[in-house]
Amino acid sequence: MFQLTSMFYFLQKLWAYIKSSLTILDVFQIAESIAVIVALIIALKTYNSQVKQEKFNNSLSLVESFTKRIKQTDLLILKEVYMNTYESCSAQPGCFVTYQEDKIIQNHVAKLFLEEGQGLSVLGSLGGTEELDEECIRDSEGYINLSSIRLIAEQLNIIAYEVFKGQIEIRIVYYEMNRIVEIICHLLDIAMETDSDEFFSLKQRFKYLLIMRDKFPPEKFPKTSFAELS
Repeated sequence: MFQLTSMFYFLQKLWAYIKSSLTILDVFQIAESIAVIVALIIALKTYNSQVKQEKFNNSLSLVESFTKRIKQTDLLILKEVYMNTYESCSAQPGCFVTYQEDKIIQNHVAKLFLEEGQGLSVLGSLGGTEELDEECIRDSEGYINLSSIRLIAEQLNIIAYEVFKGQIEIRIVYYEMNRIVEIICHLLDIAMETDSDEFFSLKQRFKYLLIMRDKFPPEKFPKTSFAELS
């Protein structure tokens, strides 16, 4: 108790000495310095708030651009192709299946990402619903055009590039596109694992998307379903 009283008395004396030693000019200089520091703190907080708002707006703009360019039918086709890669659908390793009458046709997943030309076209049906089959774009010989899957991958790679530039917010992107990122990366993984000729080409062409997936695992973020995407 005596020690605490002595310490308190010492601090009182020290503060009294400091006050008596300060001139009016010193007081104004200290006040001015404090005001400058407070102003800098407010400016920094305002700047950070503006940066966050800009990233938020950029994220919404990119998501809107994606949903305008990618149709709902394209997403449903992507989903069916993804489902058709599983062994339960009789798919062989590295392949997805399509159906023609009573035949099951094996198609290489790597060809979904062909760099040249109009992309992959396949014969038959993807399964799924009759409505989806009717909406699929077919050529004069009845082949279904699946180039939209390559387009989706390319668009996601551009978005991933913007993420690493710090221009957009990853949480917003994943909230809207989480499941799409998962499926496209799953197809890319299949292609790279089963087609050694395409491994380095695919890894280079879609490197930002693949790095984003590895650095920010989609399963750690909320998902939206295909039905909720416009």
